[in-house]
Amino acid sequence: MFVAVAAIRQVPLAVPPALVMPAYVVLGAGMGSAVRPDLLLDFGHPAVSATAILLAILATTAAGYVVLRLCGWGAETAFFSAVPGALVQSVALAEAVPGVNVPVVAMVQTLRLIVLVTVVPLIIGSVGAPVPVPVAEVPFDLPLFLLLATCAIGQFLAHRLRLPAALLIGPFFASLLLHGSGLNAAHVPQPLLIPAYVVIGAHIGTRFGRTSPDVLLRLILPALASTGSGIVVALGVAWGAAAVLSVPPMLAFLAFAPGGIDAMSILALALHLDAGFVVLLQVARFLLLTVLLPFCAPRMQGGAEE
Repeated sequence: MFVAVAAIRQVPLAVPPALVMPAYVVLGAGMGSAVRPDLLLDFGHPAVSATAILLAILATTAAGYVVLRLCGWGAETAFFSAVPGALVQSVALAEAVPGVNVPVVAMVQTLRLIVLVTVVPLIIGSVGAPVPVPVAEVPFDLPLFLLLATCAIGQFLAHRLRLPAALLIGPFFASLLLHGSGLNAAHVPQPLLIPAYVVIGAHIGTRFGRTSPDVLLRLILPALASTGSGIVVALGVAWGAAAVLSVPPMLAFLAFAPGGIDAMSILALALHLDAGFVVLLQVARFLLLTVLLPFCAPRMQGGAEE
């Protein structure tokens, strides 16, 4: 946030690739570590959950997209801004698509996450939430080193293959393969994740320097409207899924919320909810977005905000 403010004020800022690339390796490793061989056995209605995830993605994206288009935004910028809970993926993919205003996409995606992280604890706290429990420390050991090394190789291969969002996709799928197959059970410790979040956040924040303060102020209300519409739609999907899956509505909302895997999982842990259920569905949503985004992105020209 501080980097974004400085960038808006036209302070020359840049994050060296030597920091950005390892940060994405750590982030991808952390996301992939949420997957384990028996993950799909943690809930009893996989078809219902899969349908609800797809419906939530399509409905929240459509709602946000329509709102932004009605506000006069271009198709490409509106699309990437409306995609739910995919800040890193949206920004990474948006940079490769002509006509996208990347700083605007970063702003809307960041604003959505800020709203969710701020509002959800207030909602759950208003109905009473258990006292959070401390999380066990994760050791720095050989399996963790092998995990990060494999993820770095995955990043290199994804970059050589010119895959979309290669910096993140390569490490994520490398970690997903290791954890999903049971070959590696290491988890990324907070002392590594937190600096990675800082570097990636700063890297994204520097993109705000491409847009003037006046333009950003003009876009705040449409961004809030788009975020609000997506949250309302996600609440509706979560309410229906909660009834079928027999889980608390707020737990279902965290699982289907248009936030990131890490943010929603941290919220679930902090609020003493079933973080495993949240991670399961958020990972599934992330996988669907990763597959669908490169094929669904509109390619029309001239849609960026000036």
